Amino acid sequence: VRIFFYLLLFFSSFLIFDSQTVVIIVFFGVFALEYFLARSEKRNGL
Repeated sequence: VRIFFYLLLFFSSFLIFDSQTVVIIVFFGVFALEYFLARSEKRNGL
């Protein structure tokens, strides 16, 4: 499910922005999402 979300985010961004901006947005988005998920999992004690 998460990989599908990444692909959807990547393709939608690719249609809107140029390739260099897409790379920056994708890397930042993946890092932020992974960090947020890790924090929420630790808070829930899973």
